[in-house]
Amino acid sequence: MIGPTPADAAAGFINKLTGAAPLSRERLGKYAGRTAVFHVGPFDAAFTVQTTGEVLPAVEAAQKDLEVRLSPFLLPRLAARDESAFRDVRMTGDADFAAEIAFLAKNLKWDVVRSFATPSSGSTSASGTSRRTFEPVEGDAHLQSA
Repeated sequence: MIGPTPADAAAGFINKLTGAAPLSRERLGKYAGRTAVFHVGPFDAAFTVQTTGEVLPAVEAAQKDLEVRLSPFLLPRLAARDESAFRDVRMTGDADFAAEIAFLAKNLKWDVVRSFATPSSGSTSASGTSRRTFEPVEGDAHLQSA
């Protein structure tokens, strides 16, 4: 049996992010059955929107409703909300679906630090200084309305 693929991991991340902002899933759910293919440098990943607004890796035979092309070098700029980076993303296909994906990409805010770590009970070292440990938390995204 083959383990999870990069597309499985990406779908899980997208679903975690949209799950923390239910309005984003409601918005995506309107595009149930549509498939978007993301071409990031030499890597491709296709996702199909489900009726719940979640995404799953697309089956190979799925019709591609939207193609999104971007350089991997844009990813840090997109994460930093560099508005000029969004202009360098190329989308072809279903215009309404593209507009929704663009809206969510620009307005779904991800709290990176909170996603990966939150201070929990600390321990005290022999020198008497306290040390914090970190644990992941839920609810690390929100959708801003435009």
